[in-house]
Amino acid sequence: TPAAITIGHLISSAIRAVKGHDYVSQFMHKLMFPPKAFDSVCERTKFDWLTRNQNIVGQYMHDGFCGYICSIGLYNDVIKILKNVTTPYFVRRTRKDLPIYIISGKNDPVGNFGTDIYHCVSMFQKLNFTAIECTIYAESRHELLNELNQKEVMLGIIKWLNKTSAESVTSGSNPGEEDSVDSNVTE
Repeated sequence: TPAAITIGHLISSAIRAVKGHDYVSQFMHKLMFPPKAFDSVCERTKFDWLTRNQNIVGQYMHDGFCGYICSIGLYNDVIKILKNVTTPYFVRRTRKDLPIYIISGKNDPVGNFGTDIYHCVSMFQKLNFTAIECTIYAESRHELLNELNQKEVMLGIIKWLNKTSAESVTSGSNPGEEDSVDSNVTE
């Protein structure tokens, strides 16, 4: 939610100001990845929230560049980006006819199990965006392109890209002048 993002930004900014950009904060990590939400989909390991594909989870766990707690500077930067791109002020400055395709897994704790995704789509619709589409993949988790149904996800992306490209070509319009496409959410 916007309030949670603002609070997270204030907290991470304060910690960074006191401890420095490279400080590793267990506290901030728990705020970013609340154990209760993430543990609810973790059956074997603490990284099961990423995907149902156990091979991918195993690769992730054994990769030295994965699974560590990030610096407060990184968390602060990510929250700042989220804060900027989710504010109505920023969104209002975006072309209303820009084709946007939002995808998420229904069991992704990062998207609050679909709730935050629906909120995002609703915000775009309330701000009169005309080309918003969203697909929530049942049972899928965070890394959709590494999920058990990755082919279905990839085909969905390709289908959307082809449709969006065809609409742009057939309308003979330039970017920024595309015909309206009904906004929809599929599950």
